[in-house]
Amino acid sequence: MTNTSYTAKLAGPTERKLGWNPALDGARGVSVVLVMSFHFMGSRYLDGAPILVDMFFMLSGFLITTLMFEERAARGAISLRDFYLRRVFRLFPAVYTLLAVFLVFALLFGGAEREQYVVEFLAAAFYVYDFLIAWVGVEGQALVQLWTLSLEEQFYFVWPLLLIAAMKAGKARRMNALLVGMFAVVIIMPVLRMTLTPELGGKTFESFLFGFSILRPDSLVLGCLVAMIFRLDPAKNSAALQRFLPIGGNIALVMFAMTLCLGGFTPFAPFVSLFYNLTVIAMALWILDLVRRPQAKFASLLALPICRWFGKRSYGIYIWHLLIYFVILSFFENVFVGRPKMALLVTFPIAFAVTIGVSVLSWNYVETPALKYKERFARISK
Repeated sequence: MTNTSYTAKLAGPTERKLGWNPALDGARGVSVVLVMSFHFMGSRYLDGAPILVDMFFMLSGFLITTLMFEERAARGAISLRDFYLRRVFRLFPAVYTLLAVFLVFALLFGGAEREQYVVEFLAAAFYVYDFLIAWVGVEGQALVQLWTLSLEEQFYFVWPLLLIAAMKAGKARRMNALLVGMFAVVIIMPVLRMTLTPELGGKTFESFLFGFSILRPDSLVLGCLVAMIFRLDPAKNSAALQRFLPIGGNIALVMFAMTLCLGGFTPFAPFVSLFYNLTVIAMALWILDLVRRPQAKFASLLALPICRWFGKRSYGIYIWHLLIYFVILSFFENVFVGRPKMALLVTFPIAFAVTIGVSVLSWNYVETPALKYKERFARISK
């Protein structure tokens, strides 16, 4: 293995660029609508919805890593300062607006649960909500979705450092070691989740599996691996891979749909079933196929304007939807006692509409202005 084998292929100036892929926006849009629907309807439907979180993680890992490679190719180096500032301007304004509103509600209307709400607020504000779920066993409500942001930021605090160290000129062994480590994570983490026994976590075992960051990095790592494969010179890719990707991507999509709809059955159970974990790995093939064949039929469906519209606003929808839902639910809690179906028919469309409205406000008046500052630290053209 020569010193230039990986660094030249993965960071060279002639490597393929992602550009704007509307199907990726669409995938985020469809996923966030399904996540919101799952939370509003409860576990009676879409029992395999946790697979959507793994999808978000993979898309995030792919996009972030791709942008770092393109920055290296265009500028010759990756700026850690700019990387972290871009994260700050993209994430902080919207989420801290949410947290400010949540804190006001908690202090004014929290009642006996005010102390727990303040603890949740602090955990979310310092990006350790995943630890609160896994170790303390807090069954969060309006902020529980923020565990994913906590896990992502913990991962991205470390990942750029590892990638930069591995990409240094003349250090091909480091890149080899990084790739071996990434494949090990992708294999070992699912095995750990499947073999841990409920006694380890006691009553909080499901929360432990769901939120503990040390057990959940593999989806992010898979996304990073897809980005590295995508960066390889297309002329060097084997014809067998080119033929297999469409087939593998379609199989992965079928597995994804089965997991999403049948997650309530033991063979498809989230986190602990073999089928679920194989589906997570298979989805990496689907993402790679999606970005390699943007003209494919399913990619074209995801690129529809309505899907892209939701995708652009997916961050605001995701962080706001549960707070809005529980506020609306509190208004109807005594109205539909013993009539859960009627409660769902009333609260679902109201919560959905209000969430979309708030996400539009967030996009127009919080996120978009902040993105202008973020672009000052974008060292490559998009």
